[in-house]
Amino acid sequence: MNFESMNVINFRDLGKVKTINNLYVKENLIYRGGAFNNVDDMDKMIIDNIGFKHIFDLRSIQELERDKFYYLPDNCIYHNYADVIREKLQVDLDVLNGLNKDKFYTWLVDLYCELPFNNIAYKEIFECIKRKEFPIYFHCSAGKDRTGVLAALILNMLGVERKEIIDEYLLSLPNLIRMIEAYDEDDIKFVNEYWIEEMFKTLDKKYPNNDDYYLKEYGIDENIKNEIKAFCLEK
Repeated sequence: MNFESMNVINFRDLGKVKTINNLYVKENLIYRGGAFNNVDDMDKMIIDNIGFKHIFDLRSIQELERDKFYYLPDNCIYHNYADVIREKLQVDLDVLNGLNKDKFYTWLVDLYCELPFNNIAYKEIFECIKRKEFPIYFHCSAGKDRTGVLAALILNMLGVERKEIIDEYLLSLPNLIRMIEAYDEDDIKFVNEYWIEEMFKTLDKKYPNNDDYYLKEYGIDENIKNEIKAFCLEK
């Protein structure tokens, strides 16, 4: 389904992403994007028709305070992690906006490299995936950083090649440009494959065998991973 008409920034289905074994992630299971802040009646109809069982909100307390309106569809479980999100994400957003390019890059790369480890929100989302309680939606504000790292980790577990993962991650750039009128191509706060590559380098350094990562961080052993793949993938 085409979601380009929606007012939800970066909203998309992870379905149809290809794995190393020439299988594809099933549609209507795992969605990613931004917050449901500026939805109109058509957006609400699309969201309601998907029938999300779980919505996972990765925004900080400051972001929640700045985005007062939030649409929540009926019959779904809403999970908010503002009270447990990393201290690194609780910095003043105005201070971040004032950082120069080099300092912002350093901050953001550090964030990408920290997110995969001991992350309570990510752990609960993987628990939901283990229980096969789909469809799910996870989001932050713009749906590109916290959301992008999580999407990459999920696709990595499902056996998607790194190049395909990065290509999916980079879809956030045209999605953001489409919704931001005053786009500047030199803007540093969009999407950069270097950031996600550095995340994977850190992951590979700590866990040369990625199976060990999913086992230690999320309790996903080989049997559980195969069960998840059997449910989430198709020819």
